[in-house]
Amino acid sequence: MNTNSIYKSQGYDLYKNLLIFTEDNIEAVAKGNKLSLFEIYDIADHIINDFERSAALMDVAVNFYDPDDVVVSHAVNNTIFSLKMALEMDLSEEDIQDTVTAALVHDVGFGKIKESLRDKEQDLSIITEKEHELVQTHPKHGYDAIAPETERDKRIAETILQHHERADGSGYPNGLEESQQQISARIISIVDVYEALIHPRPFRDALVPPKGIEVLVKQKGSEFSVEMLKALIVSLSFYPIGQMVLLNNGFIGKVIRTHKDNPTRPDVQLYIDPSGNKLEEQEIIRLEEKRILSIEKCLPGFKSDTSNFKE
Repeated sequence: MNTNSIYKSQGYDLYKNLLIFTEDNIEAVAKGNKLSLFEIYDIADHIINDFERSAALMDVAVNFYDPDDVVVSHAVNNTIFSLKMALEMDLSEEDIQDTVTAALVHDVGFGKIKESLRDKEQDLSIITEKEHELVQTHPKHGYDAIAPETERDKRIAETILQHHERADGSGYPNGLEESQQQISARIISIVDVYEALIHPRPFRDALVPPKGIEVLVKQKGSEFSVEMLKALIVSLSFYPIGQMVLLNNGFIGKVIRTHKDNPTRPDVQLYIDPSGNKLEEQEIIRLEEKRILSIEKCLPGFKSDTSNFKE
């Protein structure tokens, strides 16, 4: 696609254009082309600036996936979640930019994997050992697809190679322990699993964010360190921005703000009353201040058609 359209877009339109951009990059790798990161650095800066102006990107990343090409929507969602995590971890500007750049292209190596295998990556019950080995080559294919021109390019390529490594050295392709991994790779790695858990896959339904975090917490000290799990919870919260929720008083609303020191009590904008009627005035409830109120459960709000996105 003409990347000028990315620079001119924002919010939901930016998300749609990033889907096209990601698909184009995967197809380019499939054809054997090398990727130059020069333009992608600028796109990463544009994503960061748009994210800091509006909650729209978080909103759509929580609620959208593409059932026809999960790898593409997963890469864009991972980029947005990784950006949120990098910002909340107070990383340097350079580390934040590197994280966003690497996340945007971290799965381009799937261009070298036949499409029928792409969505089976995490379901060992429907994939043969040989197929699993093929899927596990995608970080190396992504690494090989980068044409490094600078030391920074080399860091991005290394992050792509490391994004399936684990804290205890049980990951792939090189079995690196956490201390050997770049911080951007550590972020993309844990977000990679989180994003996959909270969106549907062909072989299972989605888990709501609290359940997805619960699955990750069970792996603390092994696949993911306590430090990175805490960073994930603080940054993305149990109820991320954009998540639709049912309150214990029967009202339905959307999470619009989270709080580092109280991740279970976000701010919620009310949309529907207990009788199912749409509210004319959408009141904002600060659960930190309304102790009698709480979130009873998360509600599915998935979209799989970009034409339904609205500002």
